[in-house]
Amino acid sequence: LKATYEYKSKEMQLEDSNSTSTCTVDEPEPSNTSTSSKGATEATSLLPKSEKETEIKIETSSFSDDQSTYIGLVLSNRPFRLYLSSYLITHAGEWFTYVATIELIEEILGEKRASSKLYISLLVACRLLPNFLLIPFGGVLADARDRRHSMILLDMMGAIAPLFYLIAAYLKSIEIVYMVTVLQASIAALYEPCRSSIIPLMVTGDEPMKKATTLAGLAWSLMAAIGSGSGGYYVSSIGINACFVVDSITFLISGFLMYLVGGSWDVSSDKHDHLSFWGHIEDMAIGGFKYIKKSNFWPLVLIKTTICLVYGGGDVLIVSFSEDDPDSSEAEQSRRLGSLFFMIGIGCILGPLVSDPFLNMTKPKTILYLCAASFALQAVGNFCMGLFSPFTYTLIGTMFRASGSSIAWIDSQILLQAVVSPDMLGRVLAVDYGLALLSEAAAAAIAGLLLD
Repeated sequence: LKATYEYKSKEMQLEDSNSTSTCTVDEPEPSNTSTSSKGATEATSLLPKSEKETEIKIETSSFSDDQSTYIGLVLSNRPFRLYLSSYLITHAGEWFTYVATIELIEEILGEKRASSKLYISLLVACRLLPNFLLIPFGGVLADARDRRHSMILLDMMGAIAPLFYLIAAYLKSIEIVYMVTVLQASIAALYEPCRSSIIPLMVTGDEPMKKATTLAGLAWSLMAAIGSGSGGYYVSSIGINACFVVDSITFLISGFLMYLVGGSWDVSSDKHDHLSFWGHIEDMAIGGFKYIKKSNFWPLVLIKTTICLVYGGGDVLIVSFSEDDPDSSEAEQSRRLGSLFFMIGIGCILGPLVSDPFLNMTKPKTILYLCAASFALQAVGNFCMGLFSPFTYTLIGTMFRASGSSIAWIDSQILLQAVVSPDMLGRVLAVDYGLALLSEAAAAAIAGLLLD
C-alpha cells in the first residue's frame, strides 16, 4: 500500500494542453479566491503502477480552491453539485421501487406469504447478480466512452424499466417481477462504473476527492433513509404502482441534471480504434484484469467483497424482522420494513461522519484501520439484532451494522480512486463492485434458505 502512494510524493506540474485525454466543463463558476485565474486549466499527472508506467494527463477546467469543506466543495464545484443532485434523486426512486417490489411479491403470494423469504432472497439475487455478469461491459463503457453521455443514456433506459412492473402487478406474475428486476440491475451495473469513476475527474486533489467520495456515499445513505422510509409509508398509503411511476420520473430528472453538467468527460484513447466492437470490449476488459493482477494494490479490490459476506443476508433478515409480530396488519408491516430501511440509511450516514476526522489521506494506514474497525461495528450490530427480541433493539442493531458497512465501503473506494490511473479506474471499480455484489447475492440466497 505504501508503494502505491509513492507517486503522490512527486511534484504535480502544469503540462501543456496537448494531452492524451481531456475532461472539460462548460461555463465554470467564477472562483471565490483571488489566487484563481479564470479559464485556467490544471493538468494532473498520475503515475499508475503498470508495466509501461504510462503518464496519464487529465485536464480539467479550473475550480475554486475553496473545497476544503463539504459545503465549500458543493458550492464551488458546479459539475459535482449537479452530479450529486442527480445521484440523490435517482436513488430515492430506486428505494421506492425496492420496497414496492418486496410488497408486490408478498401481495402476489397471498396466503403463501409464510414462504416469502425464499422469494425475497431470489429478488435480492436478481438485483445483484447482473453486476457480476456485466463486469466487462460496465468498466469498458466507463473507460471507452464519455462518462457523462453514458450516464444520460442509461438514465433514459432506467426511466422505462420500472413501468414494466405495472404489467407484473396487473398479471400477478412473480416471474415478470424477477425479469424486470434483472433489467433494472443490468442498467445499474453499466451505470455504476461510469458514476463512480467520474468523481476523480470532477474533483482534483486528495482531500477534495475524499470529501467528494464521502458525500456520494452519504447521498446514497440519505436516500436509503428517506427513500426507503417514505417508500414503506407510501406503499401503504398511495399504493405499489404509484411507487414504480415515481421511480421512472426520478430517472428522467437525473438524466436532465447530468445534461446540465455539460462538457466532455472522456478518458479514452484511440489505440483500440482498429478493433471490432467485440474485440474492443475483449481487449479493454482483459487489459483491466491484467492491470489489477500486476498491481500491488489488488487486495483492496476484495475489501467490499468481504464486507458483503457479512451483511449480504441483511435485506432478507430485515423483511423477517418486520413480520415478527403475527398480529400486525400488512400496512403496519410495511411501516416496520420502512423504518428498518430508514435505520440503514441513518447508520450509513453516521458511520462515515464519525470516522471522517480519523481518516488521513497522507497516512493510508489510517484508512485500513477504519476498514478493519468497521467489521467490529457490523459484528456488534448483528449480535444486537440476534440476541434481543424487542423491535427497538433490532432498529439499533441495524444502525450499527449499517454504520460499519458504510465506513468500509466508502473508505475502500477512496483508496482505489487514489491509487488507480484515470483511464483504468472504470474497469477496476467495475471488478470491485461486481465481486462485492456477487458475494452479497450469495449471502442473501443462503440467508433466505436458512430462514425458510
